[in-house]
Amino acid sequence: MALSVRMQRPTLNDVFLKLTGKGIRHGGHGDSNEIKDAIRAYRRRFDRG
Repeated sequence: MALSVRMQRPTLNDVFLKLTGKGIRHGGHGDSNEIKDAIRAYRRRFDRG
């Protein structure tokens, strides 16, 4: 009986998943709008200008 083992380098997604416990989200336009809205809210709250 012969056993075979194959090793391969981890992908970026493999490493990200291992470190964060979450997969990489592939960007959609919704993500960038959420970030922009958060930046606007932060600026409204903390902008001293």
